[in-house]
Amino acid sequence: MKKTLIGFAVAVLLAAGTLTATAATSNKTTTSGSCYNGATWTLTLTRSGSKVAAAFTIAGMPKQIWNINWAWTPTNRVYNQQVKPDSKGRFTVKDSTTSSAPVTAFVLVDEPWAYTQTCIAGATI
Repeated sequence: MKKTLIGFAVAVLLAAGTLTATAATSNKTTTSGSCYNGATWTLTLTRSGSKVAAAFTIAGMPKQIWNINWAWTPTNRVYNQQVKPDSKGRFTVKDSTTSSAPVTAFVLVDEPWAYTQTCIAGATI
């Protein structure tokens, strides 16, 4: 089941735009890519013991309200928030979870009124 979920997530990420990853250290990993609309994003996960913190930064988004949907595995934490980019189309959102096991964070950005998926990001630490 885990392999299927991870394989699906990678396929979705590749379909959503470009995806690159840097080499993970024992406590930090960064993944970056681009959205359907050309905006660029970076997802950074940082581990301190069993706490995993995530920061998702995006640039080049239209200045409107966006839904940010977080999903974590294996902790099954789901979190939603809304954000409006600054005057340059940038924003950063943060979330966290707790697990001693390897953790994957997925971030989906969509329009609140249309639920059109604009960006999909994921990283594992």
